[in-house]
Amino acid sequence: AILLNEIKKNPKKPNLIVAPTSLIFNWLQEIERFTPGIKYLVHYGTRRTRDIRRLKKYPLILTTYGHVRRDIVLLKEIEFNYAILDESQNIKNPMSETSKAVRLLNARNRLALTGTPVENNTMDLWAQFAFINPGLLGDLNFFKETFMRPIEKEQNVQVASSLRRLIFPFILRRTKE
Repeated sequence: AILLNEIKKNPKKPNLIVAPTSLIFNWLQEIERFTPGIKYLVHYGTRRTRDIRRLKKYPLILTTYGHVRRDIVLLKEIEFNYAILDESQNIKNPMSETSKAVRLLNARNRLALTGTPVENNTMDLWAQFAFINPGLLGDLNFFKETFMRPIEKEQNVQVASSLRRLIFPFILRRTKE
């Protein structure tokens, strides 16, 4: 719904959805079901376009994490309205090439969709926030010293509470209710 609204407001500015390969088909089904009028391009496979002008012609581009990593030199040149990461825990390792690549995307708005924002440690959270709101949690070293070490090594509940308050306004959580 948000993409349909944004595309109607600004059809010339492309939007990007990045998802695991296994979910691209799901996204296509949802687009056809709920917004069949949206023109889209699946940027995938060995025959995918490397022509930036062609990519910019589509209001919606779907691709995978692997393709963003491989094609970041091209994709970072496009000014996206929205860049949406589905299953954003895929960028939980901030030192991975995929995580570095998505942070280079040029997008006016950024969303990260995940059911598991923290799988292993608080670093997972930092990596996702470095994408959606760069600088909010400081650079990597600041985050490690200010939040990660006190929370994980010292079980400091005050620091954990402080981190929770800092990120709360940026999290929309769906509950069963």
